[in-house]
Amino acid sequence: GDKGDEEYFNEIIAIFKKERPKICFVELECDLQERLIRNKHPNRLTHKPSKRDIDASEKRLLYHDKKYRMNSMDGEWTDKKGLKINNTLLSPVEVAVRIVDHFYLADH
Repeated sequence: GDKGDEEYFNEIIAIFKKERPKICFVELECDLQERLIRNKHPNRLTHKPSKRDIDASEKRLLYHDKKYRMNSMDGEWTDKKGLKINNTLLSPVEVAVRIVDHFYLADH
């Protein structure tokens, strides 16, 4: 990944490590067409004011998709031992269940 990305992640990790939590890395990826649909979802528009100008928001999304690589490649971030999920066809509940199962987060 980008060196700036790695430094940013390490800064965030350092903040949380002070409290000794279990840190779980989850990378979500989604097809561009589905991201464009989700970008207009009423829940997103309600909770993210920057998305309410749909035309500007869509232009930003498309610009960032062309300018940046949005997801890691196989073999990157190997020190993070995370979970990568393509959630294009999954509901939020299905994604949450996969995360809980993968990291053994459910109370037993």
